[in-house]
Amino acid sequence: MIGSAFTIRNASDYDDMFIASKSDTEQQIKNAKRIYEEVEIYVKKRLDDKQ
Repeated sequence: MIGSAFTIRNASDYDDMFIASKSDTEQQIKNAKRIYEEVEIYVKKRLDDKQ
């Protein structure tokens, strides 16, 4: 997921004619939400383990 986001971001920054499709954009938003949720779970677990 992160590799795909990096590739699209790189293309949008450096390719003159790159325009992300609506479906690619929607998928990247879903992926970002999932990564955020997983990181949040991980951080909460680590904090609970320290208490």
